[in-house]
Amino acid sequence: MSAGEDTKNDLLDLLLESNLSEIEAHGNTNSVGMSSEDVVDECKIFCFAGQDTTSSLLTWTMSLLVQYPDWQARAREEVVQLFVLRLYPPLPLLNRDVHEEIKLENMLLPAGGRSQWPAIHLHQDPELWGDDASEFKPERFAEGVSKATKSQVSFLPFGWGPRI
Repeated sequence: MSAGEDTKNDLLDLLLESNLSEIEAHGNTNSVGMSSEDVVDECKIFCFAGQDTTSSLLTWTMSLLVQYPDWQARAREEVVQLFVLRLYPPLPLLNRDVHEEIKLENMLLPAGGRSQWPAIHLHQDPELWGDDASEFKPERFAEGVSKATKSQVSFLPFGWGPRI
């Protein structure tokens, strides 16, 4: 990595260089630095757990496709991606600033406050999505997000709008 060799300086190069420096600084003892297994584990983290929202989406997608093998052939379609985001949104809470005092049913939200809404409840509300709201039905999105629900703001997997 040094002594005139060309380096790429990607995450793996930086990880290995840092690990080598740590080992050399401590006299090549076994008590410092990362093992080969540790390096492989770190690479897995870079690839699979680097973005919580993405890994959450992929995990639930795979889980549902295992349960419903007839949909595996259709997994390339955008409709499946949208449906998994509705059933298992990557953001657990949606935060909203309250700009003016408002009453929602029996709650009074003061101006200047902040409200939090559990996305999964919004995404699985039978009043918005129908009696089958918690069922795996990707065909629900066959005509687009706007026709899948009774409200334009019922699908907020990343905080606002269907694709943010």
